[in-house]
Amino acid sequence: MENKFGTKIFILDETLRGQKLKSIKLKHPGNDKQAVFLLCESRKEIYELLSFNEKHRSWFIDESVASNGQIYMPMIIDPLYIVLSYLVKCDPKKVQPIQHVLEDSEFHDIKYLMNVIDVKELKMISDQIGPEDINAFKYNESKALEWLKKKCLIVVEALKKSNVRTGQNVTSQTYVNVNGNSDENSYLLTAHGIVSEYISMELSTKLSSFMNIVDESKQVNGAKRKSIVDLENVNMKKSRLSDETNFKVNEPETKESKKAKQKNEKLAKAATGSKNILSFFNKKS
Repeated sequence: MENKFGTKIFILDETLRGQKLKSIKLKHPGNDKQAVFLLCESRKEIYELLSFNEKHRSWFIDESVASNGQIYMPMIIDPLYIVLSYLVKCDPKKVQPIQHVLEDSEFHDIKYLMNVIDVKELKMISDQIGPEDINAFKYNESKALEWLKKKCLIVVEALKKSNVRTGQNVTSQTYVNVNGNSDENSYLLTAHGIVSEYISMELSTKLSSFMNIVDESKQVNGAKRKSIVDLENVNMKKSRLSDETNFKVNEPETKESKKAKQKNEKLAKAATGSKNILSFFNKKS
């Protein structure tokens, strides 16, 4: 792809060959920041445009050099994620036509989203109120969580099919599993993390609770923190005991200390005349 800013390298799916793609700027559903998307209206699809960049990289194209070494990859996403990010912010007491829900004074390109949305699918995350031709909807959290749960389960199946390993035994970001096993909770945790990239933090927390997902890493980190605190308390106790012994030398002996002293005296008496075991291995003169 070439424009006034120079040549750019895109990696596209073969099915997009010959398709007309429109570049639009929208608010990202996961962080509310500006992001670039590609719209394919003929196929009613929207793609998030991802870029990968490394320093000091260029491309040789025919007899020219493209100094921009970035790689651009469009990744298809469900447009309902974007709609959901607007629905959750609507007044829960009001019912609005979807056209009004998708109004943004900062991101005017949101109007193009109507060209790729299937209105019937909106019922999976909201309730349709009034006549169907009005297309008025109200956010339904229970439906949204159920829909997001299905998305997570789809990701789990994709991870398993691709033999992607997850969980505590995975080392680094290469997803190489040490023992080759991944339990169901680990898959759910990874899938939840992927889906959470496209929803708010609050909704992500609710989804985790809704699916009863246990974050093992937090439990381990919590145990580690507790161990560190316990160790610090032990060290504090040790320093205090050390300080106290300097000032309580003449304290009267307790019954337990007397018994311990008598026991040591008996052991010393029994050991009188005995030799250390190492003495049997000394060289004879």
